Amino acid sequence: MKTRSMYKAEQLPLDRVSTLPQPILETILCLLSTKEAARTSILSREWRYKWTTIPKLEFTLLNKEEKLSDIASTTKNMDMNNLRRILLLRQGPIHELSLSMEHYWEHYNCFEFDQVIILLSGNHTVKKLTLCGVRSEDICYKLPISVFSLHQLTDLYLCEFDLLDYPPTFDGFGSLESLYLNDVEIYTKNLLHLLSNCPSLKSLDIGGLDEECSINELFKCLPLIEHLTISIRGFQWLVPDSDPQELPTSPIHLKDLCLKGLCLDEDYKIFHVLIKCSPNLERFELEVYDMHQISLLRMGPIYELSLQLPEYEEAYPELDQIVYHLSRKYTVKKLTLYGWDNDREVPISVFSFHHLRDLDISNANLYHPPIFNGFGSLESLCLRNVAAPTKTLLHLLLNCPSLKNLILLVSESDDTCTINELLECLPVIEHLTTSPHISKWVVLDSVPQELPTSLIHLRYLCFEDMTLVEHCGLAFLLGFIKCSPNLEKIKLKVNNMIIFHILFI
Repeated sequence: MKTRSMYKAEQLPLDRVSTLPQPILETILCLLSTKEAARTSILSREWRYKWTTIPKLEFTLLNKEEKLSDIASTTKNMDMNNLRRILLLRQGPIHELSLSMEHYWEHYNCFEFDQVIILLSGNHTVKKLTLCGVRSEDICYKLPISVFSLHQLTDLYLCEFDLLDYPPTFDGFGSLESLYLNDVEIYTKNLLHLLSNCPSLKSLDIGGLDEECSINELFKCLPLIEHLTISIRGFQWLVPDSDPQELPTSPIHLKDLCLKGLCLDEDYKIFHVLIKCSPNLERFELEVYDMHQISLLRMGPIYELSLQLPEYEEAYPELDQIVYHLSRKYTVKKLTLYGWDNDREVPISVFSFHHLRDLDISNANLYHPPIFNGFGSLESLCLRNVAAPTKTLLHLLLNCPSLKNLILLVSESDDTCTINELLECLPVIEHLTTSPHISKWVVLDSVPQELPTSLIHLRYLCFEDMTLVEHCGLAFLLGFIKCSPNLEKIKLKVNNMIIFHILFI
């Protein structure tokens, strides 16, 4: 006997998506790539042209001879003529267009590209335009002058283009708020002319120029700038004015400043002026070559510090000095160190951070100094893909009397120890994560009936990369369970695919 709900379900249409209002369908299709959105045209006659109304388009142009993956080869290569035909088929406005030509350098034709942009400027009100060009043998391809006819733009992102043929009659982008120029060739005077004709510009990301430009000349063109990023090549052309103490034009709206690739020895005046003349600065990001000077410039406290171990050994002496300076001057509570691989050693100066509460080390070699009094306040320790001598590990753990959380995923060790020797170093441990690979350096000949040391505080136990058929893994798991009377939860990650949660009630 059919219930009322069953009859009601039979009356509902199977295709509920097609009945949604057009604006909602466009929003859904905009979440897909343009290629995937176009593929919805094969669903039915009703869906054949729905994708042609979405206001956001993304395309990647490819060479005919480009070697593609098996998946990509099933679709037709996109070229400039295909793009023009698609735009002619458009039934709705285009507000955002993203075009990448990274693999199209052999067939790039500025005239064809110009026709596409003219088509856009005549039929559509494009708000956001992203163009990623290509550099071949240090030569950038020219950007079509017709781009400067898109007067309604609010966001313009250009990468690897030649703007040397800048139109002298250009009267500006009155609505442009965000401008991104990455590896773009443009004369300094043309850039200043471009910026001065963007009165609404609030965000600028820029690299290098061919000629020098003073800080004051730059900020005269940026009266409303709020977010400014200057990359590594920018400091070759940006120079301080004769009197760097005060700027005639102060960037009073600047809230976010990012300086990439700064060398304080050479560019200190620029750094000093930009900071001093930005009274409302809220966020400051600095990527520098000379890290030691940055640590000396710090005036406020440092509670958290994250460092990537250098790829080259020549940088280690300087890094060691920086870390030692920070450990003496600041009360760092949380320290994160990560390397490229475990061929890099953790600086010995790390062991001078006596106030640490949280230490996270990954992809590195660990050796402690001959005299090490421990981390008396350390509560959380993570050693992931770390190679260390067994004596170093035991000495480190033994000298962390407050340790409650431990992630012990050691990739390599030189000697062995008994499980009891390990547990004696963890008297107050509450959360423990390890893996069956611990059997490479922790000896467990048989499953003990009772361990001399009991983990009475342990509540959570996690085993990663567990193999249920592996005898050592099961033996260690059983050993930890037997000596943990207050265990509440066990988590087993089996072969990185299956996760078991065991709760003790």
